[in-house]
Amino acid sequence: MVVSSAGSRSVGSGDAALLGGTTTAASFTASGSGSQTYTITLPGSASTLSDGAAHTMTVDSVSSSVGGTGTLTAGTQTFTVGGTLHVGANQVAGAYTGSFSVTVAYN
Repeated sequence: MVVSSAGSRSVGSGDAALLGGTTTAASFTASGSGSQTYTITLPGSASTLSDGAAHTMTVDSVSSSVGGTGTLTAGTQTFTVGGTLHVGANQVAGAYTGSFSVTVAYN
């Protein structure tokens, strides 16, 4: 399943069961001096999500809503991050969470 940086999701033709529930893109806010530009570094490898038990999935192919750069407006800018979620054939339903690093470097 692909979750876009806008939060929409798409699945393959045989994965219609994945359309239930709620999916959201990760959201971040960069702040600093007004009109300052910055670059974003996203994870280069897969991150693991877990349901708190023994069930996991991975997410990769991460992208942001502002691409690789952004400009602060009035000192802040919120951007979202989406990616490809690899759901197993017999994946247990549940709320899966995890973390990954996003680095913002001011120019």
